[in-house]
Amino acid sequence: MGDSTFFHNGLSGLANAVYNNLPVLMVVLDNRVTAMTGQNPRPSRGDPSMWSSQNEQDNRYYGLMALIPVFEPFDPQSAHDLTVKAFEFSAKVKHPVLLVSNTRVNHSRTWVNVGVKKAPVWGKLNKKPQVYSLVPSVARANREKQLKRWELITEEVKEFNVIEGDGKKLIITAGEATRTLRITSEY
Repeated sequence: MGDSTFFHNGLSGLANAVYNNLPVLMVVLDNRVTAMTGQNPRPSRGDPSMWSSQNEQDNRYYGLMALIPVFEPFDPQSAHDLTVKAFEFSAKVKHPVLLVSNTRVNHSRTWVNVGVKKAPVWGKLNKKPQVYSLVPSVARANREKQLKRWELITEEVKEFNVIEGDGKKLIITAGEATRTLRITSEY
């Protein structure tokens, strides 16, 4: 199954298999292998616990190493807004994105303005082995394209940078730190 499918569909099956002690081999492939192009943000969250091997910073590093932009909301409203924007951005640049949340955002309760309901965008299966196959000759050519696409993405993602205040102080934040800053200080 593709990695996006794993997040929204495969986890429950895997949990069921583990609970029932079933012998299973789960193969999670990169979306390029399963022929998915754009409009596929991957939801994920870090574990703030010290008892885990994955903390909330890891997802940012995974995104950077995989050349996948990471979107990180700071409250429920920004989680909704960034989810919509992540789909739009992924479709625009035809590249997956990683949507990362954390426990504090996930457990927050507040009203969220969902805006106007939009019609769904239906995808289709694109069989292009010369693009989606991971055999070395194709992978090398795709890597070149990915690096060029990453240059475009680094420019396009700047639209998500927000500058607030009078400019006398500079504080760079992401995710939960943004919310905490807004609550605890007058920037």
